[in-house]
Amino acid sequence: MISGGRLLFDGSPDDMFADDALIADAGLLAPPVYEISKALPARHPGGLLRPTLSLTLLADTIARIGGESA
Repeated sequence: MISGGRLLFDGSPDDMFADDALIADAGLLAPPVYEISKALPARHPGGLLRPTLSLTLLADTIARIGGESA
């Protein structure tokens, strides 16, 4: 991530969005898929190991969690 001509972050998108302070300082918002996946562990421990930007992984996890509660 570059802001004002300065390199603020050099890493994976998942790691970048995991840094709440960096995202806020840059004036960005995390994508909805990331925010939803970030909220899952609190409601369903063991669902996801960490938040993700992958819609496929999120959908698979939600399907698995739904199957466990059925």
